[in-house]
Amino acid sequence: MNTELSPKETEVNSRKDHVPIWASLKFTVPFILLAPLITCVTLLGTIAIFSGYKTAEKFEAQSMKTLNEQIKERLNNYLDKPHYINKINNDAIQQNQLNLKKINTLGKHFWLQAKVFKNVNGIQFGTEKNGLVRSIVREGEKLTFNVGYAVPKRENVIIEADSKGSRGRIIDRKENYDPRKRPWYKTALEAKKETWTKIFAKRTASEAQLRLSAVKPVYEKGSEKLLGVLAVDFFLTQISDFLKELSEDHSREIFIVDRSGRMIASSTHMSLFKDTGDAIDRVEAAKSNDTLVEDTARAITQQLNGFNQIKQVKSIKYNNSVSNEAYVAKIAPFNDKYGLDWLVVIMVPEKEFMQGVKNTMNTTILLGIGTLLFSLLLGIFVTTWLIKPILRLNNAAKQIEDDNIPFEPEKIENVSKRLDEIGQLAGMFKEMAEQIYMRERNLKDRVTQLRKETDKAKKAALATQITGGSIDIQELLTRSQDIRNRISSKKY
Repeated sequence: MNTELSPKETEVNSRKDHVPIWASLKFTVPFILLAPLITCVTLLGTIAIFSGYKTAEKFEAQSMKTLNEQIKERLNNYLDKPHYINKINNDAIQQNQLNLKKINTLGKHFWLQAKVFKNVNGIQFGTEKNGLVRSIVREGEKLTFNVGYAVPKRENVIIEADSKGSRGRIIDRKENYDPRKRPWYKTALEAKKETWTKIFAKRTASEAQLRLSAVKPVYEKGSEKLLGVLAVDFFLTQISDFLKELSEDHSREIFIVDRSGRMIASSTHMSLFKDTGDAIDRVEAAKSNDTLVEDTARAITQQLNGFNQIKQVKSIKYNNSVSNEAYVAKIAPFNDKYGLDWLVVIMVPEKEFMQGVKNTMNTTILLGIGTLLFSLLLGIFVTTWLIKPILRLNNAAKQIEDDNIPFEPEKIENVSKRLDEIGQLAGMFKEMAEQIYMRERNLKDRVTQLRKETDKAKKAALATQITGGSIDIQELLTRSQDIRNRISSKKY
């Protein structure tokens, strides 16, 4: 039996197995349409994130600059006052408003100044002649007079000051006190101008503290004769307190060091010095008991070759050794006209500036995904709306093509009612399909009739060929039937 398919049957089967192009477009078109959208969303998202990082870096730089300026302004406000007091007192001495011949009046004058300038911790004057000293010292809210006598045994007497600035009871006595041998006095003589002493520690009645003194030599008016030295003490705990205020509501920390890297002030609760009882030594930042300060100091040493090399504002990034959290540190020199040369170090977690960028990035990603999903669904819906009528037309074409499937024009009836181009196409297709269908039917009827006539003609031709054209087939059949009937009747 020959099972080979004819070319016509092969073509038909090939069309049946082939996936219609519109069926594939139903799924590919949305993705083709979404490709530019995905590209745009990705590009815009990348630009937004990149711009966010740039904005965060600018905000970081501006925020750190603003904070540094705020610290400098506050430091100048604190550190200008001691020199301002010295200037007032020097002018008063030059104009004989403070009579050094009546040296005991200095105590009451200093007491009045201490009541006005509450940020200073001591005001004093040491004389070059005889080495006398008169001063007022603040410990907390309490003020005491320090009165130094040259005779009989260079005694320094600490006297309580009452609410009216008068001397009260004697609190303590110290022997062999000569102001001319003190560091603050020597510093003024060496500089021959107003300046700062080195930072040194002083034990008060309650605790040890770091101190800085503004000193100014006092000369006789119109000559270079030295009358003595004015000094105003300033305790550095006030700077630490101020730094703690700045950091109280933030995750940032601040500390100040000198060029050797030794601590001056800090917003942390670290100890700025070691008190062994015999000596008080300032702590190096790189050996601090605060890990953040220690990590920052080491990072500065590694990345900037130490504190002494920093001449302008610098920024570094590093990780905390305990939390492994990324930090940004800004190091800015602080100088004043009286010789201070410090470094202000501001430490801020990088996330404080980058959190907004991360939030923007997350929001951008979510919006991008949402936009893509919405666009995909919308694309599928629109594509389905566009492709579905075309698929119906495609199925109708198959029905016309396949003789075994009856054509159902009602299935494209709704499509032909559309007012757009697809509706017009469907209407024209429906009319064309109906015409083709009728033509096919008429053709099939004519072919059937032709086949019948052909078969009849073939049978007639065959009969003529057998009988040679002289015997009537019908007559032969009749005679044959008569013979069979007779035979049958004889048997019975």
